[in-house]
Amino acid sequence: MKESIKEFRIFACLVGLVLFAVLALNAGGGKLMGFKQTLAATGDVAATATPTPTETPTPTLSPTPTPISSRVELVYPTPAAASEVAQNVKSAAVIKVDGIIEDLWSNIEYVPIKNIAWGETGASGQFKLYWDKDYLYILVDVSDNTPDTAAEMFSRQDCVEVFYNADGSKPQMYGDNDMHFKINRAGEVEYGNNAGEETFKYGVKEEGNAYKVEIGIPFADNVIYGKMIGLDIRVNDSKSDQFRDYMIQWSDTSMYTYDDLSLIGSVNLK
Repeated sequence: MKESIKEFRIFACLVGLVLFAVLALNAGGGKLMGFKQTLAATGDVAATATPTPTETPTPTLSPTPTPISSRVELVYPTPAAASEVAQNVKSAAVIKVDGIIEDLWSNIEYVPIKNIAWGETGASGQFKLYWDKDYLYILVDVSDNTPDTAAEMFSRQDCVEVFYNADGSKPQMYGDNDMHFKINRAGEVEYGNNAGEETFKYGVKEEGNAYKVEIGIPFADNVIYGKMIGLDIRVNDSKSDQFRDYMIQWSDTSMYTYDDLSLIGSVNLK
């Protein structure tokens, strides 16, 4: 009995010591934590840094690109060349429109016709301009080694088309100041949109794989010198199949000039 009481007292003492130790640790927790922080500051204990929260960046939206028109309106002569051409055209020389090229033309540079409006490969073309007080003169030089004028439709033959706007307004719809006509390499003509026998004169000369078309368009009273007139020149090429295989134009990049004169270029009568 005495031994049981003794064991109980020993057990009670042990329990009391454990409780005392727990209470002591709880009471000194702040000092212990401060001690650990001090050690961390001196590098003796690795400190665990509290991560700083970062803001999620707001995505930057790219602006919607502005569509860029692929159509380029050409102006001839350019400001640099205009004065040179003007010196030539203001001379007293007269051009006889018959397809036979006068020496006067040799003083004027060619302008390429290179905008492909239909097809992939075919004829090449270039032109010159000259004017005096009465006429606008056009010389178109075409290189085409597949001659074909057999189709019933002019637009499916080897031919040159001219789109002309006398007052420079270049309206979408054809009006009284506008003309559209075709001249094939055989010297035949198709009139349209105010064009007729009395509205212009022409001559064609064929030389092997090339042909030249010379045109004279009389100036109307509403032409104001120093301003612009509207003009475009097209070359159609058929490759012996009575179908238009290739088309190039000076100003427009489409094949719709026949229906929309706002697509043509401008000529400076400076």
